[in-house]
Amino acid sequence: PGTGYASSTAPPLCDVGSYCPQGANATTPCPAGTYCPTQGLISADNATVCPAGAYCPQGASTYSPCPAGRYCPNTGYKSSTEPPLCELGFYCLQGATAGTPCPAGSYCPVRGLQSAAQATSCPAGSYCPYGASAATPCPAGSYCTGGSSSYATCNPGYYCPYNSSAQTACTGGNYC
Repeated sequence: PGTGYASSTAPPLCDVGSYCPQGANATTPCPAGTYCPTQGLISADNATVCPAGAYCPQGASTYSPCPAGRYCPNTGYKSSTEPPLCELGFYCLQGATAGTPCPAGSYCPVRGLQSAAQATSCPAGSYCPYGASAATPCPAGSYCTGGSSSYATCNPGYYCPYNSSAQTACTGGNYC
């Protein structure tokens, strides 16, 4: 007595997310880093490589977007934790293949930021250009209000020491 498929109809197709080599009596999960979007695949060679911006765990029938806070610049990522964390000075939205520079007037001081809303506003006395990972103190002779992306030069009749957040008027007995 055999244990093969006994029916008057054709055997069922292999499910999505798997493949079935000839003669198999069970499905084999699609390899991690690939996905199997159609039924009836016969080999892991028929699997589709996971695209950039995504990851594919073992047995995937479709790809999943790269998690926010990480970026997937290459193909074939196997898990949600394999892609690198977003770098300093950047944030990474879901499905990112590269980081997005931190907005001007703010800075991104830690790895793995998930949105521009997580950026830190530039403090008064410092400036933060586009893509900053840290606030830069305003040089002497200039001032920076909170949220500045660049510094402003002190006007005549005022002075601005290092890290100034506002101009200070010269007092009697001094000249500026």
